[in-house]
Amino acid sequence: MMEENTGTQNTDKTEYTENTEYESDFSGLYYTFGSQLIKNAFFDFSFAKAAVIEGDVFSVETRGTVNNNFLCMVKNDGTLVVKNEHPFEQFNFTSHDRTRTFPRILITVPKNFEFESLRIRLNAGTFTINSVPLHCKVGSVKVNAGEIKIDSIAGGNIDFACGAGSILFDGTTTGRCNVDCGMGSIILNIKGDSADYSCDSKVGLGSVKLNDELLTTLGRTYADKISANHISINCGLGNVNVNIHKF
Repeated sequence: MMEENTGTQNTDKTEYTENTEYESDFSGLYYTFGSQLIKNAFFDFSFAKAAVIEGDVFSVETRGTVNNNFLCMVKNDGTLVVKNEHPFEQFNFTSHDRTRTFPRILITVPKNFEFESLRIRLNAGTFTINSVPLHCKVGSVKVNAGEIKIDSIAGGNIDFACGAGSILFDGTTTGRCNVDCGMGSIILNIKGDSADYSCDSKVGLGSVKLNDELLTTLGRTYADKISANHISINCGLGNVNVNIHKF
């Protein structure tokens, strides 16, 4: 067992500090962390129904998780890591029993918290950030076959990548934004002035729309001038829809 996190700066040479203030069994885990410890966040889920809501402190609560397949820690660089893996070990596919266990993860984050870096990666399942005003200087949102819905985030450089799933984003992103879509769907509702943004797109058999205007269904479209806020889109068989409005 790692040394208990006391909320003060960790001075040992271990790779990370782990908060031992939790209850542990198959059905549920519970962690809390002080805001002063956290600078970044990495939410990495192989298979889960996960959500971020507003709270007074950072906390992580789970249901239906297996202890040795779940990781929750604050690393020495201030990164909160919440991760589950090996999602199918707890399922017996040869049984016809109707019992089921679906990993559920609830994360609370203080309102208007400012992350240096915010990374989200989902393989399958759902991930939502609903009406929690958050800020991040850089970020990345990646989904394979799941569904990610995010709103109320004010970001700097945020990249988006989608395999066969979907991403719905409402918020702000500035600087360079890379968007990669395979067979899925990405919808970005960006708060801002469209005159302050430029957009390049490369499309296979999918489609790319900017403010409901079809840019191209096959080929490349380049902006005449690259703005400080630039969106670069690669789309294969999927659909990308970018809306930039002063909401």
